[in-house]
Amino acid sequence: MATIASRDVNADLSAKPAQSNTDIWSILSGIGVLHLNQIVHSLEGIAPRPGSVVYVTKKGLTSKIDGTEPVLYSAIDVCTHLQVSRMYFTMTIASGVDFLDFVREKFPFRILEVRTKAELPFTNPAIHQMQHRFTVESVIRDIQHTIAYSPARDEVLSMLSRLTYGGVFEGFVDKPSEQKLFRELVNYLFFHNNHRSLPSLGGKTPLQKLKSFAAFERTFCFDPYSTTIQLNYDWLRGV
Repeated sequence: MATIASRDVNADLSAKPAQSNTDIWSILSGIGVLHLNQIVHSLEGIAPRPGSVVYVTKKGLTSKIDGTEPVLYSAIDVCTHLQVSRMYFTMTIASGVDFLDFVREKFPFRILEVRTKAELPFTNPAIHQMQHRFTVESVIRDIQHTIAYSPARDEVLSMLSRLTYGGVFEGFVDKPSEQKLFRELVNYLFFHNNHRSLPSLGGKTPLQKLKSFAAFERTFCFDPYSTTIQLNYDWLRGV
């Protein structure tokens, strides 16, 4: 089994993030201050507390690995914009459910609702079937699964999707660069969660937004990955 047994955390965190903070401000500010304020207000209505709604997205990566089709799953909490991502070698219902468990484990709060697009592996877009296995598995975990059938009209989903790693990085994986891509993902998440100030949060970082709630005021860092990282190819394949 190939692993990344250990890494120099300080060296990794000093790497340049995939997209600058200024770019994010430019993108969000470009929609207009008044419109942005309306979106911020709608965020507070949709998700007044951490875990109220979590958007889960997936993005296929461009290169195949040994006949597989790698996919990047991302989850972003609407209230705080905290983000968790994980890469798998295959896009299956099993990998989607495994990612849901990963998100539940890593976010420091209970998740009440996950919202996805009407696409595989979250549902069957051909028949708009709600009782899909992903939906059933969500209910078993006491999480409501809702579907955005018209994602283009869901401005919050569109905005938050741009903040995910898959939203700013097209994703290129080949055999020599798998570990590099994984490290870049870890660096990106640490930067986004702890250091990226966002206009949709009133200039706060996701961590600062989390700390604005009394239950999390003593949280000094959010890193979904431990300091020692193992790249387990079994869970990447959704086994």
